Amino acid sequence: MIHFFKKPVSHLALPEKFTYPFHYTPHPLCVLAAEEVKEYIASRKEWQEELASGKMFGVLIVQTDNGITNNEENQIGYLAAFSGNLDGKNLHPYFVPPVYDLLQPEGFFKIEEEQISAINIRIRELENSSSYLDSKEKWKIETEQAKAVLNQAKAELKMAKEAREIRRQSSPELSGEEQASLIRESQYQKAEYKRLEKKWKNWALSWYFCHIPKIHPQRCFVRN
Repeated sequence: MIHFFKKPVSHLALPEKFTYPFHYTPHPLCVLAAEEVKEYIASRKEWQEELASGKMFGVLIVQTDNGITNNEENQIGYLAAFSGNLDGKNLHPYFVPPVYDLLQPEGFFKIEEEQISAINIRIRELENSSSYLDSKEKWKIETEQAKAVLNQAKAELKMAKEAREIRRQSSPELSGEEQASLIRESQYQKAEYKRLEKKWKNWALSWYFCHIPKIHPQRCFVRN
């Protein structure tokens, strides 16, 4: 698993601490390890087509305990790894294994992935069913009607406001009762519009919960 450098590296001092992973100058040992990994993957002809589209590899410089090797120059080595899958597999002898093998047939990931795929298939079936498409068309018609009703009510509200303003300007000496009456009329009409708006919103919610395919429990199960 540990790869020892092909060239002597005793003249290269070890870094004192880990570098910041997102902005740093690679240590000479890292550069040398990366070059060896590049040389290795270039020798694997069966990977070249996949690698041509891009693949991330990484190296980690390590130091062995005493007794692993008798060659002092080989005490410093490196581990190599790759992201995702390579050649359809997670496990390759040259690279460290993943913490969890996502491709394991009986593993949690594959089992859950199969369940999610089944739910997605069911969703696509529902979205293409005649009942869903009919309901979708009805929803479109009803919402357009709701918009038309609300727009008409808003226009009438505006006309009534303009009429009250004209009355105030043409009759500057309106009595207190008349002024109060105009205010009450304005408040009532605004309240009526709000009630109409709320009515259509409640209808929309009621329609949604009556017609939406009953798949929420499955979705919640997957998320949990």
